[in-house]
Amino acid sequence: MGEIKRPDPRKKKTVRVLGAQAGVTLRIVSYNRRKFLEQALKSAFSQTEPFEQIELYDNGSNFSLKDFCSRFPSLRLVGLPRPVPPSENIKRAFMEPPLTPLLCVFHDDDFLHPHFHAKLKAAMRLHPNVGAVSCNGQAIDDQGMENGALLPNLKKDLILGSYRDWE
Repeated sequence: MGEIKRPDPRKKKTVRVLGAQAGVTLRIVSYNRRKFLEQALKSAFSQTEPFEQIELYDNGSNFSLKDFCSRFPSLRLVGLPRPVPPSENIKRAFMEPPLTPLLCVFHDDDFLHPHFHAKLKAAMRLHPNVGAVSCNGQAIDDQGMENGALLPNLKKDLILGSYRDWE
């Protein structure tokens, strides 16, 4: 689905290159931050180009998660009955194979710009050999007010390297 194969002239083998139609699964890791989680889910479900799959990797939150998630009928809940170390929950979000060729992982206090998914897919189309994509973000306080960028503001996109650079 959305994937084409091209020969790698240097190694005489075929490598996978994701095409423009490749689907993206968004995984949100969460633990006991209901207020932020609601805002994160609303931003995920309000994309101008919807994600193909949205999954919540909850780490044993102590509120009624099933009732909470019922407001988002297409959300796939992958919860735990009791908390594990946060690194274990994040690790399972990255390690379990997604239903789509591409995977995007965020935390429950990350809110997405409405065009995030469309821009992510456009970046992957322009740079088909890129193995990972990241973005800048704005740090916000508990009232939702911006209080600085997480990375220095960049005037243009920055490509740190491509898949071929890692070999």
